[in-house]
Amino acid sequence: MLKKLSLRQNLIEDSAVEPLSRWDALSDLEELILRDNKLAEVPDISIFSRLLVFDVSFNEITSLEGLSKASSTLKELYVSTNEVNKIMEIEHLHDLQILELGSNRLWVYSFIHVMVNMESLTKLEELWLGRNRIKVVNLCGLRCIKKISLQSNQEQSIDLYERI
Repeated sequence: MLKKLSLRQNLIEDSAVEPLSRWDALSDLEELILRDNKLAEVPDISIFSRLLVFDVSFNEITSLEGLSKASSTLKELYVSTNEVNKIMEIEHLHDLQILELGSNRLWVYSFIHVMVNMESLTKLEELWLGRNRIKVVNLCGLRCIKKISLQSNQEQSIDLYERI
């Protein structure tokens, strides 16, 4: 069975990716790379029950609404360099270890809401937030965190704190 599928740099639009969600031969896929295309939304990935790595970086995605259907087995999620202004539908991804949100449109108020949703991500080790407009980062519940990237945020100060 196919374990890794990369469709990187193909100018793929949403309609071209949609048939993947119905192709049973791909259901055991562990890694799906759709980076550097023309996607406007997160595709339906519910068929991939063993998915470990999902990369939709360098697209034109504005919302992550489709992530609620992602398998809870997901360990790495890459959504950098898109147009996302609010991260949602990730709280069920309990095994997530790497979350890349860099170069989006996240800013301080939307991100505070995001951090509340991230309390369930207790296995998260790496959080990449560079090139957004984030001022406050709440590490509440992120007990395994090893790397946090906050470079090139547009605010003048960053406060890191953890609620006990």
